[in-house]
Amino acid sequence: MSPGQAETATGGHIQEIPLTVPGAKPTAIAVGTDGNIWFGLENLPASPAPTQCAIGRLNPLTHGISVFPYPDPKGTQSLAQAQDGHVWIAGLSGVVHRFDPRSASFAPIPVPDGGLLTALAFGPDGSVWCAANGTGLLHRIDRATLSVRSWLVPSGGKPQALAFGSDGALWYTLSSANRFGRLDLETGGFQSWDLPFANPAARIASGPSGLWVSSTAGHWIGDIDPATAGMTRIGLASGSAPVGVAVGGDGALWYCASGTNRVGRIDAEGGQPAEWTLPTANSGPYAVAIRSGGEVWCSGANSKSLVRLTTGTTPSRNSPQKS
Repeated sequence: MSPGQAETATGGHIQEIPLTVPGAKPTAIAVGTDGNIWFGLENLPASPAPTQCAIGRLNPLTHGISVFPYPDPKGTQSLAQAQDGHVWIAGLSGVVHRFDPRSASFAPIPVPDGGLLTALAFGPDGSVWCAANGTGLLHRIDRATLSVRSWLVPSGGKPQALAFGSDGALWYTLSSANRFGRLDLETGGFQSWDLPFANPAARIASGPSGLWVSSTAGHWIGDIDPATAGMTRIGLASGSAPVGVAVGGDGALWYCASGTNRVGRIDAEGGQPAEWTLPTANSGPYAVAIRSGGEVWCSGANSKSLVRLTTGTTPSRNSPQKS
């Protein structure tokens, strides 16, 4: 099927919150267990962050922003906060950092061979997992002992993104091939499948109805059934270039369409996407996260802002744009 056309949503409210550091570019974004919005920053001026990278914390009620210089000179594409308050960050230079908000200190946790850490997620047991795109490794960090165990993805695959499915397994996308895969945590066995459409998948998210992947180059969203690894593609408009994906409490998927300057939503059961256009042209929506109560937050890489979307009413659906 050729790319489809999303509905333009009419309900809701969009608010852009400019960053307090001029020129800083937000990248990764996550809703913290403390209720705050945590995000990565690049392109900072030389002071106060000599590395020109940082992580930030935004209070969603007051919009107060705190910035903490981050010791990885290349920044991060993925971060998450654990229940104990520590923020875990996958560094593009190949080191995981654990950040303590109380002391504003970073503790480095090196992983074998380093290598461009592009994704981070918590496992079912609370362990920290990260994908090393540069070395083809998946790493598990025990949060209590900080010990690291690694798995090499077969066939020279380079994992790009990862998420834990409802089946308890680790699912990942590969940037070096038009494939996605699964690691069984009990057996250590790998499986992988060809994507049924051209262009590699970029990001992956898990929800109660299955897994979702985005294809930035292919302008589509894929809905994966973890029981069969079968995929349904939902086409987007040509040039949409979806990147970040996240699943809300109602099971719906949210995505950033960086090419068309929109944030989109797809019902848990699929169907035609609904999209909201951001106020600033070419905002560069990159990563998305969902706060309790349904607030949608995304990073505007080009607008140098964080975007808050409350959807209000959901537009009616026409015929599903699936194939």
